[in-house]
Amino acid sequence: MFSPIGRIFSEAKNRAVILRYHRVAELETDPQKLAVTPPNFAAHLQTITDQYHPITLRELGECMRDGSVPDRSVVLTLDGGYVDTLYETKPLLQHFGIPATVFVSAGRVGEKTEFWWDDLERLLLHANGMRGELAVEVNGKTYEWKIDGGQESNAFIRTIHESWSLADRHTPTQRHAAYRKLQKLMKTLSHDEQREVIEQLNDAAGLPAEGRPSHRALDRLELKELAQSNMIEIGASGLRYCRLAGLSLSKQRSEIASGKELLESLIERPVTSFAYPYGRVLDHDETSMALVHDAGFEQACAAVPGVVTMGRFNGQSINQYELPRHNVRDWDGVRFEHELHGMFAAESTVHRRAA
Repeated sequence: MFSPIGRIFSEAKNRAVILRYHRVAELETDPQKLAVTPPNFAAHLQTITDQYHPITLRELGECMRDGSVPDRSVVLTLDGGYVDTLYETKPLLQHFGIPATVFVSAGRVGEKTEFWWDDLERLLLHANGMRGELAVEVNGKTYEWKIDGGQESNAFIRTIHESWSLADRHTPTQRHAAYRKLQKLMKTLSHDEQREVIEQLNDAAGLPAEGRPSHRALDRLELKELAQSNMIEIGASGLRYCRLAGLSLSKQRSEIASGKELLESLIERPVTSFAYPYGRVLDHDETSMALVHDAGFEQACAAVPGVVTMGRFNGQSINQYELPRHNVRDWDGVRFEHELHGMFAAESTVHRRAA
């Protein structure tokens, strides 16, 4: 049904790049590097306004089907549906007149708990987290760490955590070792299994399950307000934001189709764009893409780098159900301009499975 990796020809003139953001916020710690500060995001938008052609993901899909992708098109997407999307991101988009597609997991709307990766950061990488012996059971196997040992001061811990991310090669403390190991393990778990791990950490830390207001998802009224903006397209990212690959056919169908149905009922309008949770090649499969198509989505995004063109490979057009996206980090305006230029200029090899 699907062919393997294909090369997008660099000779193609009409090129588009899809950018993947998560949050526009000032965060104390950001080990996943998900946040872009408001000043840097404004600088990104200024560059796009001055040098590129911003369009929505829906518009890009329509252009691809018509065979008329505008050259130097840029599509902004945001994953997660964090509350700051309404209060920080939307006003900046409106100021610059740039549209964006926001992917939301409908089952997360209104929940007071944090996403599991934020819970890990809250419980492990803050001075008020647990100390001493930590034992966590994941899929029947117990993992153990000795957290801090009571020797580090709060100021020392805070200084390390503020600057550390998963991209760093070093692992300075057992807190970081636990975070690194658990975030890797939890990506493969179901939503219920992830919550079981977080409950163990909550108990160990003596902290409530309810998360930080700054890290919550949009509630129903906020989502509806966001969806009413003419600058925002709402897309889906499953019901609970869990890895699709490895799930049974029925569970994948429920995640995809039920998530779409619930999201459409919340915003009272059609949802035609999808983003695979996590988005790596191994996080979704041929079944996932077929189910996304069958659910009525018109285009879907992965999270592997590449350009979108009207070029062809082995006689097949680019698969609209596995569109490439580039992760954007907290770059200043000069760095962003350089990175975006490189995204367009690169002779990209992207993972694609053409139908």
